[in-house]
Amino acid sequence: MHYHSGILEDLESTKPNHAVILVGYTPNYWIIRNSWGDERGMKGYYHIKMGNHAQICTHVAAPTRDP
Repeated sequence: MHYHSGILEDLESTKPNHAVILVGYTPNYWIIRNSWGDERGMKGYYHIKMGNHAQICTHVAAPTRDP
């Protein structure tokens, strides 16, 4: 809620509470699009340090297509 810039590092969470979309990355951080609107973060985007912060690596959903 109070994030406006920089790289978020301290996001240890025990369980997810909403979905975000990973839209890009750099060698140091993921670029995340939040679903809470443009008023939060950097016009709706966040930079989160690489790693399993907020359990990003363990709670993943991806689209699939039927064979």
